[in-house]
Amino acid sequence: MLNLVFALSTQLQESNPPEQRHSASRTFFLRAWHLLRPEIILWQAGSLETVQCLLLMTRYLQCTPNLQQTWMTLGSALRIAVSIGLDRPGGNISGSRRENSVALDVWQQCVLMDRCLSWSLGRPSSAPRVPFSFNSLRNGSNPPNYDSETVISVSEKMQELTKITGYIGVSQVLPSSSSAEGLGLATQTQPEPYTVIQIDERLTGLENSLPPVPFNSPNVESADRQLLLLRLRISYTRIMLLRPTMAHFCLSHLQTQKSGEPNLGDHINQTSATLCVTNAQKLLTLIQASCSQQDQTGLVIIPWWYRIFFLYIAMQHLITAMLRPEIFATVVQESWNTAVSVLSAHEHLSLSVGKCLNSFRLMWQKVSDIHRAPTTQEEVLPPHDADCDMGLRDVFRHLGFDEEIPLFGLDDSEWLLGNVDWV
Repeated sequence: MLNLVFALSTQLQESNPPEQRHSASRTFFLRAWHLLRPEIILWQAGSLETVQCLLLMTRYLQCTPNLQQTWMTLGSALRIAVSIGLDRPGGNISGSRRENSVALDVWQQCVLMDRCLSWSLGRPSSAPRVPFSFNSLRNGSNPPNYDSETVISVSEKMQELTKITGYIGVSQVLPSSSSAEGLGLATQTQPEPYTVIQIDERLTGLENSLPPVPFNSPNVESADRQLLLLRLRISYTRIMLLRPTMAHFCLSHLQTQKSGEPNLGDHINQTSATLCVTNAQKLLTLIQASCSQQDQTGLVIIPWWYRIFFLYIAMQHLITAMLRPEIFATVVQESWNTAVSVLSAHEHLSLSVGKCLNSFRLMWQKVSDIHRAPTTQEEVLPPHDADCDMGLRDVFRHLGFDEEIPLFGLDDSEWLLGNVDWV
C-alpha cells in the first residue's frame, strides 16, 4: 500500500517532466503489483486491506492510458468488497467504531468510482444499488440517525451524495439486452419528474449548507480540499441528473419544429438544460480557481487527473448547448474560451490532453459551421433537411448524447478511449 501511495504522490509532482513522472511512479506501482500479486488474491478470501490496495491501484491507473486495467482493477475491488459484506449495513467487519467507519468509507469509494467510471464510459455499473430513501430529502432534513443539532461533516455529506449519485446512475441504465427487450421491459432514461425535483432540492440544500472555498487563503488545509471536491461532485451529480433532459431538449428541436406557444414541458426541459449548462460552468469556475491554489507542500489543491476529468465533462455540455444557439450562444461563448485556455494549460501533463482538446475544437467548429450565417449565393440555397439533421445528430452522437443512450456511450470513440488517462 505504501508503494501505491508513493506512485500517486509522484504523479502529483506536476513540475516534473511527464516522462520522468511516469517512469518513477511506474516503478513504485510495479513494486506494489508484485507484492500484492493480483493473480493470486482473486482466488483467496478477500479482506478490507485488499480492497483498499485495489482502489489505490485504480486511482493510479487513472493517471495512465491503461483503461482496460483501470476497469478490471476497479471491478475486482468491487467484487471482493461485496464478498466480504461491505455492501451490507454493518458488513462483516467486527471492530472498533474507527474500523467500521473506514469500512464504510471504502465501500462508498467503491460505489462512487464505479458509478463515475461506468457513467463516463457508457457502460453498465457493476455496483449493487445503494439503499436510498427520499424521506431524508424533504425539507433539507438530516439523514436518518442524525439528530437536528448534529452538524454533518463533509465526509458524511460525501456519503449521502454518493447514495444520490448511485440512485441516478442506476435509474438511467437501459435494459439493452435482447432478453430484456423480449420481455418488454420499460426503457427508463431518467427518474420521474417529481423525483428529479426532490433530488435537485437535496443537492441545493447540500450546496447551500457548505461554507465557501477559501481560495484566497495562504494556508490550504485538507478540509479545504475535501470541501472543493464536494462542491465539484455536487455540480457533477446535478449534470448526471439533468443530462438526459438536456439531450431530449436538443433532439426534440431537431425532430419537430413546433408552432405556437411552448407548453409546460418545453419550459421544464429548457430550464433543466439551462441548469445543466450552469453546473458545467460551475465546474469550470471551480477548476480554474483551484489551479492557482496550492497546499502547504506546494502541490495544487486538486490532483491534475481530477481537474482534467471535470473539464472534460464541462466542455462536452458547453458544446452540446451550442446545438441550441438561439438560447445558449451568448451564455456559452465566454465559458468555452475559458475552458479551452484552462485545458490547454494541462497539455504538459499528458499527451491525451492535447488530443482531447483538438477533438473538442473540431466538434465546436462543426457546430458553429452548421449554424453560421450563409455568405455566398450557393449557401443561401436551403440545405436538404435530412443533411442538416444528420449533421447535428452526428455531432450529438459524437458527444455521446443520444435520446436512446442516456450515458456517454464512448466505447467506439477512438479519439478518446485510445488515449484517455484520467476517467
